[in-house]
Amino acid sequence: MKATIGLPFYNNEETLADAIRSVFAQSFQDWELILIDDGSQDRSLEIAMSVSDPRVRVVSEATNRGLAARLNQITALAQGDYLVRMDADDIMHPKRLEKQLAIFDRCPEVDVVGSAMYSIDESYAVQGVRGNCPARTTPRSTLAHGVMVHVTAVARRQWFAQHPYDESLRRSQDRDLWCRSCFDSTFSVSPHPLMYVRETAGGQMLGNYLHGCQSDRALFRKYGRSFVGDMETRWLIGKSYMKSAVHKLAHGLGMRHTLIKRRNVPLTQSERETATQVLQQIQKTSVPGLPIPSQQKNLSMDLEEAAA
Repeated sequence: MKATIGLPFYNNEETLADAIRSVFAQSFQDWELILIDDGSQDRSLEIAMSVSDPRVRVVSEATNRGLAARLNQITALAQGDYLVRMDADDIMHPKRLEKQLAIFDRCPEVDVVGSAMYSIDESYAVQGVRGNCPARTTPRSTLAHGVMVHVTAVARRQWFAQHPYDESLRRSQDRDLWCRSCFDSTFSVSPHPLMYVRETAGGQMLGNYLHGCQSDRALFRKYGRSFVGDMETRWLIGKSYMKSAVHKLAHGLGMRHTLIKRRNVPLTQSERETATQVLQQIQKTSVPGLPIPSQQKNLSMDLEEAAA
C-alpha cells in the first residue's frame, strides 16, 4: 500500500463529511484512511462509522487526548509507505496525493513533502493562497515560521516514527516537530495549492490563535538561544505578543477577516473560479454509506427535530 491518510477528529460533524469526500475524490487511489475519534461529543463518530469501504478504518476513543497523541497513534497504526496529514475541517485537492507522492518518486532523498494551500472561510469561499514558497529550513526561519504548512505534510511513514510529536503540547506541535527535525531531514514544498484549509474569524478561532501564540513563545524560549541567540529570541517573543494584541483588537473591531486575507496571496478571478469549481466537485463526490450533501443536511434537521 502506498499511502495512509491519517484523519483525527474532535467534534467536527459540520466538516468531517467533506474531508472524507476529498479522500475519495483523489486521482491516486492506492490509499487507506484512518479516522480517529478523539472523544467527540457530537455526531462526528456517527458520520465516520457510516462510511462503508474496506480501505477505511475507524478508531473510537472516549478520551480527548489532543492532536499530538492521535497523530502518533496514527503512525503506529499506519500500513502505507507514506503518511499523509489531514485535519477534519480541511479538504484535499483531487491531485494532492498524485502530485506530492510523485515528488518522492523523483527525489528519493526527500523525507517530507508539503504544498501550498487555498485558504477558505466558513462558507467555503476561496480567499487566496498561502505556503507557496520553498521549504524554510534555516534555524531562524524554522523557529519563526516553521518549515511548511503542517496540514499539507506528507512523509515517509518511517520518518514520522523516528520523529514523534511531543504529546505534552496541545498547540504548536508542528513547530516543535520542525525544530527537532530540521537539521537531519530533507524537505520539499510543491508550489501547487493542494489543500483547502478553513480559516475563520470566530471567537473560538481567536482563542485557538492566542493559545497558539502562547505555545509559540514557549518554543522560542526553549529553542531560541541555540537557534538564533538571546537578542533574536527576545525579538520573536515580543513580536508574538504584538500579533496577539493586534488580533484581539481586530476581533473587537470585527476585522479579523481582513487580517486573515492579508496573509494570503490574492488570486485572479480565473484562478478563484477554477479553485471554487474543483471544491464544488469534491463536495459532490460519492462515498459508500455517506449521504450526499443535501441528504446530510436533511438528516441533521431530522435529528434536531427528533431531539426537540
